[in-house]
Amino acid sequence: MKESKAGRIVFRFRLYPTKRQEEKMAAALETCRVLWNDALEERDKRWRLEKKSTSYNDQSAMLTATKKFSPELQAVYSQVLQNTLTRPDTLDCETDTRPI
Repeated sequence: MKESKAGRIVFRFRLYPTKRQEEKMAAALETCRVLWNDALEERDKRWRLEKKSTSYNDQSAMLTATKKFSPELQAVYSQVLQNTLTRPDTLDCETDTRPI
């Protein structure tokens, strides 16, 4: 147990996953990586071609439709995938100068 700079107590846990759990975590991480890259590529492509931004809601709707046909996406919890899609939104706000 350790106290953080903000005065909150922080707990650290060490995980010792089984080989199967490691494989599932690696597969989920890879799926999130691919989703992240695809989301960024789609946003960039749409901006270059149409000069329009792509929102989280647009990509979330596409994710819902795509997940029905993709076993890789079905293997990862929806909340994890949705969280992955919110991250490009924050990236656009922090580093981009184009209007949103």
